[in-house]
Amino acid sequence: MKRKLPKKWSIITENEDRVRRATSWLRKGKRARSDIERFLCLWIALNAAYGYVARGVSDEGGQGLTEKEQREKFFKNICKQKKSTKWLRKVFLDKEWAKTVDDVMNNEFIYEGYWDCVRGKKRRFEKREIFENQNEKVKSAVTSGSWVFLDALRGVFERLCVLRNQIVHGGVTVRNGVGGRQLRSGSRVMEKIVPVMLKIMKADIGEDPGSETWGHLRYPSHEPLPRRPLRTTRHSTLYGRS
Repeated sequence: MKRKLPKKWSIITENEDRVRRATSWLRKGKRARSDIERFLCLWIALNAAYGYVARGVSDEGGQGLTEKEQREKFFKNICKQKKSTKWLRKVFLDKEWAKTVDDVMNNEFIYEGYWDCVRGKKRRFEKREIFENQNEKVKSAVTSGSWVFLDALRGVFERLCVLRNQIVHGGVTVRNGVGGRQLRSGSRVMEKIVPVMLKIMKADIGEDPGSETWGHLRYPSHEPLPRRPLRTTRHSTLYGRS
């Protein structure tokens, strides 16, 4: 049965759209047959969840949040929710997941600073210290029992964002590329943490369908706007005047 589109969207219909879209990509990711397909589907599911635009702000205006800022805001909201500690802790206590996170963090090929060195923008030793400090910070948040979830999410997704950019901007080769290791690790990290974050978001929206925590969608569902009839003159044709 075809879904009826709302004549005018509201925060309630936007929340419904957000959950439905994210869930659809999550399901697609679970059926994926390759690491690259799984990673991209899970990234889109996450993007559907955190995509945000301030009301009345357009891209052309240049005043909207950047992708990184949107993601940061989403992670902060996730960590503030009532059930986040319980559900995130369960993931973080998984030793296999922690090991995969370690693989991601120790792979310098998905650290942007490494590529700055390759391109000659920075000296390697300047970036190496930052790389190692970030790794230790995330490792501590994941394994030490301090439950600093926000620090861990920031650090891990900073690296996964580089991997995402390598894929969508044609920086890897399908199947036989040298990026197979980071794709495997990245998709395994995503398939564990993304469903939990969506579960936390859905719990909040389930309790309060009008929750404004998650912001406004850039592309809300709605009935198409009425089209204005084309203005024609007696001598005009489809391609101009006859």
